[in-house]
Amino acid sequence: MCFDADPIPTEPAEVAQLMDEHHLVVLGGSPEHRAHFALELEEQLEAWPETEVIRLARVTTLEELCRQLERQLDTGSRVPRTVAGIATLLRVAPTDQRHQFIVWRDADRLLDEDVTLFGRIVNACFVAAAEREHVDPDALLLQRFAFVGGDRLGAYAEDAAGQFQRWQDDSGVVAAWLERPPVLTYRLDG
Repeated sequence: MCFDADPIPTEPAEVAQLMDEHHLVVLGGSPEHRAHFALELEEQLEAWPETEVIRLARVTTLEELCRQLERQLDTGSRVPRTVAGIATLLRVAPTDQRHQFIVWRDADRLLDEDVTLFGRIVNACFVAAAEREHVDPDALLLQRFAFVGGDRLGAYAEDAAGQFQRWQDDSGVVAAWLERPPVLTYRLDG
């Protein structure tokens, strides 16, 4: 779903508010513009009370994604280098915060390397986030993802068969209480 509110938010603080209800796909033509916006978005999110911001950048392999998540989620153990390992980590990583935002800069780099793997990872991220939010109301953690990238990520975001638009049927794990992942696409270039 492309963002179509009136007026369209232009500042990172306004866009950050959208993450209360949605994951975001943030698109922009210029790498510098995307990097600057991502930094400002991270700063806005960090200003929220009881909030943790996880930064992912330049991920091109499953191994690199696991390493970056391990370092920042500080679980004390090595994550299995699988999509299921990432999902488990996102489901059980300890935090004393109420909000956890994962900002994935240059998300289209992994998409360019392996579109199937990218889709499986996105699905696992969204399912884990839905479970953390809906399964145990006493341990509520609002976990949201912002995927930042360029044209290729934009094309994937608009693809009805992609995981920004639907749950992956063959994953064996679906957040059945939600019809589709709650994702908004936000274009920096207007």
